[in-house]
Amino acid sequence: MTELFLQLMRPFAMVTFGLLRRFQRRTGILPTWYFFAIAKFIPMTAYELLITRQCSSGREVLLFRRPDDDRYWPGMWHYPGTVVRTGDRGDDVWRRLSIEVGVPIKTSELRLIRTRIGINERGSSVFLIHHLESGDTANFPEGRFFPVTAIPQNTVAECARTIAECLSR
Repeated sequence: MTELFLQLMRPFAMVTFGLLRRFQRRTGILPTWYFFAIAKFIPMTAYELLITRQCSSGREVLLFRRPDDDRYWPGMWHYPGTVVRTGDRGDDVWRRLSIEVGVPIKTSELRLIRTRIGINERGSSVFLIHHLESGDTANFPEGRFFPVTAIPQNTVAECARTIAECLSR
């Protein structure tokens, strides 16, 4: 029965994957629905970025609020990140993160502070967490700085745990 099912599904799968491959070549991305479908089955590599600054009141971390209609973490705070996409080269991930945070990221100033393998609502991932120390006057239009010891209660659990483990020393 399973063999028959696979034989019947093979032509459908080939056409579907062909259309998705064509879409990805033209746009440079996969459709969101497809990403979420495969993320449950294929581990992703995620680059994440902890941006901090030192102020007179102490160390602060930059967080961004996810949209209220976010599929997995609606309205929750997080630090920026992105997954490695098919076809990514060189600094593509850092270019996407620069767009997300609203300022250029100088890779020469980044420091890898943690690697973690984890499972979250989207699926399994290998997380490469980098740190960037920002100047006091840097302007991040989409984010907000919080004291490391007083992040919002509605921060994504893995982000809150990483902040506590890596920055609260």
